[in-house]
Amino acid sequence: MSKYFGTDGIRGRYGSKFVNESFAYALGQAIGHHLEPRTSLYIGIDTRHSGQSLAGALFAGYQSTGQKAVFMGVVPTPVVSFTVENYAPLSFGVMITASHNPADDNGFKVFGNHGRKMTVAEEIALEAHIDKALLSKAHPVASAKLHFEPSFLENYLYILKNTIDVSLRGKRIVLDTSNGAAQYASPVLLKAFGAELIHIGNAPDGQINKDCGSEHPQLLSKTVLEHQADIGFAQDGDGDRLIACMPDGSIVHGDHLLGFLALYATKKNKKLVVTEQSNIGLDIFLKQHGIDVIRTDVGDRNVFHEMVASKAFIGGEESGHIIFREHLNTGDGLLAMLKLLECLFLKQRNLSDFCKSMPLSPSEKASIHVNDKPPLETLPAFMDAMSAIRAQLGDRGRMVVRYSGTEPKIRLLVEHVDANVVQAQMKALKDAVRKHLPV
Repeated sequence: MSKYFGTDGIRGRYGSKFVNESFAYALGQAIGHHLEPRTSLYIGIDTRHSGQSLAGALFAGYQSTGQKAVFMGVVPTPVVSFTVENYAPLSFGVMITASHNPADDNGFKVFGNHGRKMTVAEEIALEAHIDKALLSKAHPVASAKLHFEPSFLENYLYILKNTIDVSLRGKRIVLDTSNGAAQYASPVLLKAFGAELIHIGNAPDGQINKDCGSEHPQLLSKTVLEHQADIGFAQDGDGDRLIACMPDGSIVHGDHLLGFLALYATKKNKKLVVTEQSNIGLDIFLKQHGIDVIRTDVGDRNVFHEMVASKAFIGGEESGHIIFREHLNTGDGLLAMLKLLECLFLKQRNLSDFCKSMPLSPSEKASIHVNDKPPLETLPAFMDAMSAIRAQLGDRGRMVVRYSGTEPKIRLLVEHVDANVVQAQMKALKDAVRKHLPV
């Protein structure tokens, strides 16, 4: 079991035990000593105020091992993966971000060989080196000067521009970049393809993810309606997730987006990898169209490694992570956006009609803050309560209960063919959590 890593890197409140300059310095040292020698370490940040300081400490820690670190500046997470994959496949990459978390949080997403997120086994091996570095009690060089070159972002944008074939002339698009890392990259390509762009969530010193972006799509919906846009998009703080909004202001369900892209966005073998969070309606619909749905544990890292194992070319999470493995080894909100636009305006596919044709089973999701995360199997009363709920759901429904790997929360999912059953059993599940867990 990982000591520092969650489902998507290391994450927490800035200044906490694992998200501070001393830990960043130790992480840099650990990467420098990890397994075989590497050529360099590429470091990107999002727009959080703590990013530059953490980057300076990480930079100094890595260079203390005698190797070269490169600061990429503010870039979306996919740019770090892309750079390692295409220009330095034996290097490491670290994106300093807390993704969709609040502005006071931060963290580290680590990319290994060929720009891939690390496996659990690789994370555990790296953690042993982190422990050694922390025991050495080395102090970070907080004043490390960081200079970046725009070429990394430019190379990424150049490749994406030549990957997609679509004209957006005459199309009005709303884009919410969550005051985050994608606010510089995504508008460039949409304008390059000819779109009339209404850009929101683009304050350089704004509070990342606050009341905007993929976590708060209400602003996107309102703006699409106000401007009578053809479509709207929201990304998260580090730009690796995508939410879409229809012209009528309705937010497209993540499973509808995955199903639509699986059907129309690739000519490769007909497989889609999703997580246990996806609606069973996705499986039923795609099976009718000859596409196999393969499920894995939550986390786009798990989706990617299952895609490699099953030789699938598209996969993702209903939360908005979408991976096109023939182009990139991680989720990319901008690439997913362009792929969707290509389907809509070049291939003339109708997303609204598609959503109507793919029914989803009634479901409800919830997240409850917890003060601790004791293993659920050590809570017999709670396990009994879950067994009773499963019995009520029977073979026409399901339940998923798991701790968040990135926040102090427990996440709940209840799904059933009867919406009334969903409502009743979600209430029972919430009651059981509040009664038996440290909330």
